[in-house]
Amino acid sequence: MAEGTTLASLPVEQLEEVVLLGNVGLTTPVIRELLRSGKDCVFCTQTGEYRGRLVSVESRHGLLRRRQLELALDPGRSLALSKALVVAKLHNQRTLVLRWSRSRAPTATTAAETVERAINRAREARDLGALRAAEGFASYNYFQAFGAALRGWQFSGRSRRPPRDPVNSLLSLGYTILARHVESAVRRVGLDPYIGVYHVTEYSRPSLALDLAEEFRHLLVDSTVLRSLNVGTLAAEDFTQDPESGAVLLKKESLPIFVSALEQRLAQEMKHPWANERVTYERSLELQAREFARVALGERESYRGFKAR
Repeated sequence: MAEGTTLASLPVEQLEEVVLLGNVGLTTPVIRELLRSGKDCVFCTQTGEYRGRLVSVESRHGLLRRRQLELALDPGRSLALSKALVVAKLHNQRTLVLRWSRSRAPTATTAAETVERAINRAREARDLGALRAAEGFASYNYFQAFGAALRGWQFSGRSRRPPRDPVNSLLSLGYTILARHVESAVRRVGLDPYIGVYHVTEYSRPSLALDLAEEFRHLLVDSTVLRSLNVGTLAAEDFTQDPESGAVLLKKESLPIFVSALEQRLAQEMKHPWANERVTYERSLELQAREFARVALGERESYRGFKAR
């Protein structure tokens, strides 16, 4: 493509914000115009990781964050949004176990029925305690089906701190990477990543990023772990055990293999369940963050979760 070629042109009034990915620059006149018109500019790495924001004096994110805090402090609204997140998460669990039941994990059929019951319990939950109980009930049965879908790897359930086997090591690592991507999406939208509705708000804990990651954990991380181990992308010799803590960790030299597999999954395109367009999973993270923002601002009454077909 020749230097100086115009790819597209539109009035600045039609812009919501400008997002720059990778080694892309802006001229001083463009920066001045963005600031004049009240349009923010977000700087990210090539993979979408948030680096910073050029904020105009007319930025509306002060209002958005105030409404976000009001939502988080409203028991009824925060519970309704938490239920939408958990129901979407459990729906995606059920979608995956049904796929496994058609191929290599016959026990997944029973797990899918159990998760379906948990979905009904989640919809009827009257408080966060009941909602978390429904989620825990579903997750226990889901991970049994997940373990049955593994080929030649021992997995008896989730162990987090520390991870006791290679499977748990990859799951924990993958969830951490995913949360980082979601936090970047949340920041791009202008939300405060530390004020959530489902995860408890604690100092330095990105609760909102963890909330919105719930819908994608199994679709992105678990599927990547399953494929990486079942097709032999990673083997037993790619892991090591810490002698002091007993944690099983992915070796430093093998880390890029798994990170690359997860990045490829994030870059995969599919039809978004409610946006009615083909987008990458990475883009879907931002769409869900924007959906949360609309609910916080009162532009939508209820949150539309990401439910895989």
